[in-house]
Amino acid sequence: MNLEDYKDEKDEKVLNSMEDYLEYVEDNQDINSFCAGYSDSNIKECGDILDNYIDNLIEIGTKTTNTNTDINTTTITITNTNNKNNKNNTNNNINNTNDNISTSINTNINANDNVSDSANDNNDNDVNIINNNYNNNCNKNNNETEDLILEQVEEVIIKLNELNEKCNFTIIENEQSECLSDFIQKIAIEAGLPETDEDITEKWRNW
Repeated sequence: MNLEDYKDEKDEKVLNSMEDYLEYVEDNQDINSFCAGYSDSNIKECGDILDNYIDNLIEIGTKTTNTNTDINTTTITITNTNNKNNKNNTNNNINNTNDNISTSINTNINANDNVSDSANDNNDNDVNIINNNYNNNCNKNNNETEDLILEQVEEVIIKLNELNEKCNFTIIENEQSECLSDFIQKIAIEAGLPETDEDITEKWRNW
C-alpha cells in the first residue's frame, strides 16, 4: 500500500470515532450535562498531525531510495572500471609475453594461461570486495532508516500527547488509543521498520 493512501484511511481508522462521539454529545446536550471536551478543530488538528507524520515518512523513503541508487551506481561503475582495467592488463601482459617468447609455442601458451588465471583471480578478489562494501553500505543505510522512522514515531506520539492534554485527555479514549497506536505502527512498518509484535508507541504515549 502506498504511504500516501493512509491519509485517506485515517478517517475510517481513527477520526470517525472522534467525530461520532462529538456528534452524540451535541445531539444529547439536553439530556446530558457533560461536554465532549474537544471540538471539530481538535479533530482536524489530529488529522493534520497524522498527515505530517505520513509526509515525513514518505520523505525518508525518498532519501533512502536515492541513497541506494547512489550505492548501486557506484558499485556498477567500480565493477565496470575493474573489468576494463583487468582486460587491458591481460592484453598488455599477453602482448609483452608474446613479444618476449620466441623459443616455443608451448611456452607461449603456458604464459598466456598464467596471465589469464592471474587476471581472473584479481577480478574475483575485486568482486568480493565490492560485494562486501555494498552489503555493508546497505546494512548501514537500513539501520539509519529505522532510526529515522522511530524518531518520527516518537514525534507524532508527543504531538498527540500534547493535543490530548489540551483537550483534558478526552479526545483519545480507549477506543481511539488502540486505533491510533495500530495505525501509527502499521504506517511505520510500511515505511521500512521491521515487523514486530511489540507496541512501538507505548514508551512515549500517555494515552
